Amino acid sequence: MNIILPYPNVIVMIGPSGSGKSLFATKHFLPTEIVSSDKCRGMISDDENDQSVSSDAFDLVHLIVQRRLKYEKLTVIDATNVKKTSRESILRINEQCGAFNTTAFIFNLPLSQCIQNDKNRERSVGADVIKKQFQSMNESIDSIKNESYLAICVFHDISSVLKTKITVLR
Repeated sequence: MNIILPYPNVIVMIGPSGSGKSLFATKHFLPTEIVSSDKCRGMISDDENDQSVSSDAFDLVHLIVQRRLKYEKLTVIDATNVKKTSRESILRINEQCGAFNTTAFIFNLPLSQCIQNDKNRERSVGADVIKKQFQSMNESIDSIKNESYLAICVFHDISSVLKTKITVLR
């Protein structure tokens, strides 16, 4: 699959842990374009897994997104974003900053694949967490088409995640 994105663009990654979001982001985008909730947790607490700082981490994510949009920069939001409320806050920021193109990448891989990928990672969140994220995503997936995205791309397997080509029209 070849995806062509207009510039600037806000890319919202949606999917449970272990679904390939970070792998996809690092393969296709510059490190400076990726705003990772895990990295923001790490910046605040020195531990990317420290869920106790999630509120502050997402405040930081939102601040970075706002600043990048101020300068009309491509911005990739690497977080689970499985709940509608999470995506709404990003879309609201985008609207406040000038309503740039927004693209949703949904990583709807099988639950078993996400759990297996998580087991193979250096920083595992565990099957119970992934099951909850997977359920949250499935509960809100129908509403995604009614959210204000220029385009929505859904990945159903890891090979499509790995084989996709991205072209950004700068």
